[in-house]
Parts: sequence; structure tokens; C-alpha cells
Amino acid sequence: MYCVHIILLSSLVKPKNVLMLVIDDLRPALGCYDDVQNKVLTPNIDQLASHSVKFTEAYAQQALCAPSRVSFLTSRRPDTTRLYDFHHYWRTFAGNYTTLPQYFKENGYFTQSVGKVFHPGTKHA
Repeated sequence: MYCVHIILLSSLVKPKNVLMLVIDDLRPALGCYDDVQNKVLTPNIDQLASHSVKFTEAYAQQALCAPSRVSFLTSRRPDTTRLYDFHHYWRTFAGNYTTLPQYFKENGYFTQSVGKVFHPGTKHA
């Protein structure tokens, strides 16, 4: 009987919405980060951040944006994904890791990507 109650209660819990913004090449000069010297007026982002999870100590894993994004979305360091540049597709070297967007999708969330989150790289001239 106890298991039935847990199953019924868990089916009533509605999953929370998740909006994840991954922005590379952005300093913490937003109002929500209280950067007094370089403060930029960002009222909409500040309002969103006021009732959201905000990372205050997030660091780039690599000096380039592509390896850093792949690292963030796979929870693996660039030495594991073997992506150090813009010219290679990370799955070619690292294999088939489940990414954060895949994890959400597999757990019933609608996922949408806008921008250059997982671009496959460019060809050498």
C-alpha cells in the first residue's frame, strides 16, 4: 500500500520548467552579478536571475568557446572529449556521451537549441 501511495504522489508532481542560457564570451558585467565597475543595464536578465539558479563561480574549461561548451553540456573536461579547437566534431573523438539536452529529452522534456551550442566545426581550407 505504501508503494502505491508513492507512485500516485510521484505521478502528480509536475516537472519544473528549465530555461538554460549558455553564453560564451560574456563577462559577469550584468546587473545580476553586482559588478560595480562594469555594470551593464540588463533589467530583463536581472529579473529572470532574481528567481532562478545563477552560477556565480563557473569557469571556462578551455580558452576557446567550442571546447568549453562541449565540456559544459557533457560534464566532461576537454581532455576527455578530446576537443581543443573549432575544426573537429567532438563525437568523432570522444564517443557517444549523453549530453545535458539529451538527458532532459529522455526524461520527458521538450528541448530546443538556438545558436551554436553543438556546431560540428569547420573544414580546413
